[in-house]
Amino acid sequence: MLVKISDLKKDLLSEELSIVQRGLLITILLLKEEDPKVTLAKVKVKVNINQYKEDLIKLCNKGYLEWSGYKAAVASLEKKQASPTVIRIITFMNNLYKRNFDPHSESNIKLVTARLKNFSEEEILKVVANRFEVWKSDFVMNKYLHPETIFRESKFKKYYEEALRTKEGLKYLTSLNNVISHNEEITLEIAEKLLDNTLYDVKFYNLETYGDSLGKRLGTGSLTKILGKDLKRNLKSRNRQMSFGNPKEFIYLYQEIN
Repeated sequence: MLVKISDLKKDLLSEELSIVQRGLLITILLLKEEDPKVTLAKVKVKVNINQYKEDLIKLCNKGYLEWSGYKAAVASLEKKQASPTVIRIITFMNNLYKRNFDPHSESNIKLVTARLKNFSEEEILKVVANRFEVWKSDFVMNKYLHPETIFRESKFKKYYEEALRTKEGLKYLTSLNNVISHNEEITLEIAEKLLDNTLYDVKFYNLETYGDSLGKRLGTGSLTKILGKDLKRNLKSRNRQMSFGNPKEFIYLYQEIN
């Protein structure tokens, strides 16, 4: 592991380096001062490479280090990082179960990623919501509302089939109470949080004038159900037209229907 010492004393004061990164550089420099031919094995004894892998990678990226294990470390780190899909699934579970499961833990990443090989994100969320509805009031089963049980390979298909058959818990997928209130306008930013193949209750308004954020509504609007993917597509098209200077043609208002 080679430290580039060109102007390191000055660089160590750089705001782009964290305290941990500065400490790593100083540690490696001291080891090299003690033994210019210091081996990577000795560096590993003094520096917990696994614990500081991300910082060592960043130091390599910034040109402070040359590390023979750089490529392998990057590949290893990427494997352990949670994908946006995994994060969304665990976050949904946390919000619904009122828990604090770590979306970046290696076990949770493995569990969810394994299920994603055979099920879509939306199908997995249906299972998460269904188990909550079925077990939330059961004193015995409530304690099993955690990733190790929900995403267990031997049980997951059964849970999914039950979710499809009973449709219990579906209301949690269509509810947007955590991001929007009843009768509030659905923006594209909010729409991006919707599930593509799930139906949402909305009121659709054609607009006659465009003075404020909602514009003038015609009548009472049309109450309808619309798939998340269609709502997103329509809003993207509308916003594209607005970017060309065209007025807002329509709005969707979210409807919380019990």
